Amino acid sequence: MESQRLQISIIIPVYNEEESIVSLLKEMEDVMNQSRLSYEIIVVNDGSTDRTGELLRESESSIRIFNHKINRGYGASLKTGICNAQYEIVVITDADGTYPHERIPELINYIKDYAA
Repeated sequence: MESQRLQISIIIPVYNEEESIVSLLKEMEDVMNQSRLSYEIIVVNDGSTDRTGELLRESESSIRIFNHKINRGYGASLKTGICNAQYEIVVITDADGTYPHERIPELINYIKDYAA
């Protein structure tokens, strides 16, 4: 694993996150671009009834978006994201700031060091 560049799929399930989603995606891309890790961001819009879907479509982020037409729940959103992930390492975070996304590169470096 050390000889090749680690590739990470970041899964973000969202439901009615119009207040935070645009800034979260900007921050996430900034953090990941500074880390110089190879990554993709997958956002699963779980049937949001606010402007979340519209904001995702208008976003200038290089994200992959999957939409549930109705709210299917957190577990279903995770499953959709994971099943569509391109990379072996999957990181799950939330759109509401529950987890410190700025620490994802630190987590990945730990994985890289542990696997060496």
